[in-house]
Amino acid sequence: MSVTKRGKVNRPAHRSRLGAAGHDVVLLAVMGMSPAVLTETIWALLYACMTLIGRETDRLTHVLVQEPYDDARLTPRFYFPDQPSESLRLPNGKTVRARDAAIELADIPFVPLRNRFMELGSRPGRFGSMVASCSRLLAQDRRRKVRIEVDAARGVVTVDGLSVRLRSRSIQTLRFLLEINEKGVWPAGQPEAIEPMRRFLGGENTAWLTDADDLKRELSEIRRRFAGAGIAWAPGTRRQSLVLPPFTTGC
Repeated sequence: MSVTKRGKVNRPAHRSRLGAAGHDVVLLAVMGMSPAVLTETIWALLYACMTLIGRETDRLTHVLVQEPYDDARLTPRFYFPDQPSESLRLPNGKTVRARDAAIELADIPFVPLRNRFMELGSRPGRFGSMVASCSRLLAQDRRRKVRIEVDAARGVVTVDGLSVRLRSRSIQTLRFLLEINEKGVWPAGQPEAIEPMRRFLGGENTAWLTDADDLKRELSEIRRRFAGAGIAWAPGTRRQSLVLPPFTTGC
């Protein structure tokens, strides 16, 4: 589906598998229009649709028109690429030339969630049903236990078969997190976790662990390294920074 410059909707002559492999690239262009034609709510829904069913090869773009050509009070209105009148009058009586308008096509990035939800390759049906289905799958992901293996000697952590190398202090931090989460007993916060972590590590080198900022730094490092390796499982943030998603250990 595409939107013409005057807000009319062009519908495809046939209905096919939306975004199917081998089909033409889907290009959704967001253009400035009056609220009576398309509202911000509709723009948000269009973006949500592209996120749910778009592919890496599809594009979501925003057509940017410089002032004053985006002013709905121009007489006559500015249209692109066909302009019925070259001279356009502003509300203050001044005139501008249509040929001087600068138009920019900006690509808007989106996450192709269909890579996670394979069933989105078929006709989506109702938007609400599609959102509900994805939400159920994400809830299942949160409950699913991943398998964690920590090789402290090599400085390698493996999460469901994906391996990432961590520095020694990050390995120590992760081992402490695994310990307190397996026991189900968490310190009140990062400052309160310093002494229990030192006791857990025993005779290991903990000279680097002086205050909560040191612990916070390693938690951020773990999240960063995991994300770089494509591992979604990671410690939480802020008040949940000492809490891990469900897991089983293999070490």
